[in-house]
Amino acid sequence: MGFLFSDLKVDFLQRPQNIVADVSMHGFEVVDGTLPNTQYPRMIYVQSDDCDVPVDKQPSSGEDAMTTAITDALGSLSVGNDADTACESNSSSSSSLMLSRRPKIQDPFLQVHFEKDPLDGHADSVVDVKVKSLNVIFHPTAMRAIIDFFELPSSESAESIHALIAAASKSVAGFREQTRAGLEYALSKHKTIDVKVDFDAPVIVFPQNILDQHSEVVVLDTGYLAIKSQLVDNETSERLRQKENHALNAEEMADLESLMYDHFDMRLHNTQLLVGKDLETCMKALKEGVSNTALHVVDRIELNFDLGLCILSDPPPHMPKVTIDGSLPSLQVYFSDRKYKAIMG
Repeated sequence: MGFLFSDLKVDFLQRPQNIVADVSMHGFEVVDGTLPNTQYPRMIYVQSDDCDVPVDKQPSSGEDAMTTAITDALGSLSVGNDADTACESNSSSSSSLMLSRRPKIQDPFLQVHFEKDPLDGHADSVVDVKVKSLNVIFHPTAMRAIIDFFELPSSESAESIHALIAAASKSVAGFREQTRAGLEYALSKHKTIDVKVDFDAPVIVFPQNILDQHSEVVVLDTGYLAIKSQLVDNETSERLRQKENHALNAEEMADLESLMYDHFDMRLHNTQLLVGKDLETCMKALKEGVSNTALHVVDRIELNFDLGLCILSDPPPHMPKVTIDGSLPSLQVYFSDRKYKAIMG
């Protein structure tokens, strides 16, 4: 199994008042070689709309498939080539066996911006993430290999790890008595983070048979995910600070407790689930963007919700650690025996 990436760039700037860091990566692929005769040697790769690639016959062995895929992936991840030349070489290469679309990355698929102590002072830290969509092929054999590789050691080693985790949890455990003074102290010490995430969520493919490129597939297009912080305005915080030596009424106490949560506005757009006779049919339907009752199980949905994370390490019983408030305006489901068997299979 190989992990490939290209054009990793890191910029770091330190000023007297703050720190700024930028990270970008143009290409990323995971190549599988755990199963002979696999029809999907690329498990993960970046989506691209630059050129179409036909689906041809795979190499005869898993080792050859992985070698060919890695060789071509290294070429496809290189920069500075003309887009037309890339399309021609892709259409003739044996790695075009993966999906009907071959990636040629023009813009970075991953961009991360981090700033500590921003100059405008609206937050303690700023995190801005942009990610392009990935195609992910679910491969049971490879997944088992990854799980086995990362499996925790047993017996005494595992007990030592659990002891370390327990000790760490005790060392960072905060207030045990969540009184008003404790809440105000937690608020004064809390560091705010301005988070913004633009994520073209991945397209996850579940083939019925990894060895047959024409086998039925289940495709989950997770759509587009946007996350944005809901920062508390300074006026509200200052108003509560001015009442430190005064009794709070029920409404003001509720306002103080609401400040114990970091809130994030999360929106998931155009999420859909399809079942088709082969991968090419499903990918074509996704590209066209038209509802197809023969393929769609769940048509494009919009999900909006507010995620709240409590800043207290040990919140009182009436304050949950996580809060979720969401809405689903509409849901269209097209189900049949064939689709049910494909999903459960």
